[in-house]
Amino acid sequence: MNARLDYRGSWMNDLVAGLLRLLLRAVMLVAALIVVASLLLAAAVFVLGFSVRLLWARITGRPIVAFGMPIDPFAVWRRMRAQPAARDPAGARRAPGGPLARAEKDVQDVEVKMPTDH
Repeated sequence: MNARLDYRGSWMNDLVAGLLRLLLRAVMLVAALIVVASLLLAAAVFVLGFSVRLLWARITGRPIVAFGMPIDPFAVWRRMRAQPAARDPAGARRAPGGPLARAEKDVQDVEVKMPTDH
């Protein structure tokens, strides 16, 4: 019997499996290189943006102002408290011609019927 024929199959199976492993490694390497290149590009754009900002500040003679957004956690609370009637469903129901007042006219009262056992 031929010694090359073992439980894995023929030499052709080994060749195809080896080529597929090589191809998979190459694809994964290319994917990793793309991820690293995109991260480096993002970092370069970030640094370039801050460099242009710094250069513009030096040209105009203005101080560099830190980036920041004034965040007021109570702004929403104050805005909601300023107009309680507009957001109150009960107030909208009481308002003449309001959407809830119109919907109440369409409601029909029904009698409760107890289910019967069969």
